[in-house]
Amino acid sequence: MQKTCDYLGFCIWCLVNKNGLLIPGEPDLGVYKYKDKNCVFCCIQGINDFIKEPEFYIQGVIEQCRKNPELIHFLRMEDSFKNVIFY
Repeated sequence: MQKTCDYLGFCIWCLVNKNGLLIPGEPDLGVYKYKDKNCVFCCIQGINDFIKEPEFYIQGVIEQCRKNPELIHFLRMEDSFKNVIFY
């Protein structure tokens, strides 16, 4: 069974903890589902931190998109910004 990874398969732990750094996740480490998101990580530390505080990382990605608006389209995050008009 194949799962579609959200955030284009980038590691959200790196995205949040390393100021928007886009490092590909490793699906071989597992695909972690939280609510409606399928997340992959590039390292075991990222997985462990995510398991402890998943909401922190989901919201952290949204915050990175606010700081770097180009990430909204790139990571397909338009649904998280429903009140924003995109040009």
